[in-house]
Amino acid sequence: MRKEKALGRLLRKLADLIVEEAESNEAFAQRLRAALSEVSPPTTARPKKTPDSPTPPLPDVHAELASRGESEFRLWLIEQSREVLKAIIRSEDIDPTRRTAKWKDLDKLAGYITESLKSRQQRGASFLNAA
Repeated sequence: MRKEKALGRLLRKLADLIVEEAESNEAFAQRLRAALSEVSPPTTARPKKTPDSPTPPLPDVHAELASRGESEFRLWLIEQSREVLKAIIRSEDIDPTRRTAKWKDLDKLAGYITESLKSRQQRGASFLNAA
């Protein structure tokens, strides 16, 4: 730890010396600028990931479940594409552990969405029936 602090102090002193010399000697300042211009600063910006295909607008799954019932809702979900089902899972935050990330079976995904939405609807129902 002491060596690191000593090295830090040494580097600060060296930087101060370089700044003083650059302020008093214009030729040195120009050579310093030329040497530093060759070094490009590190880029901190990362390229953004662009989705391969835009997902279509997502349907209101709560309204669909209420209007269709559980069995028809599951059949309706199976008719949707896998990308739409996965987008529904992400938008509704149904799978925070990302357990379904590698699932490809539409029936399995539709069942998971249906069960998750039904369990969300029934949360708190025991408190309402207790009175």
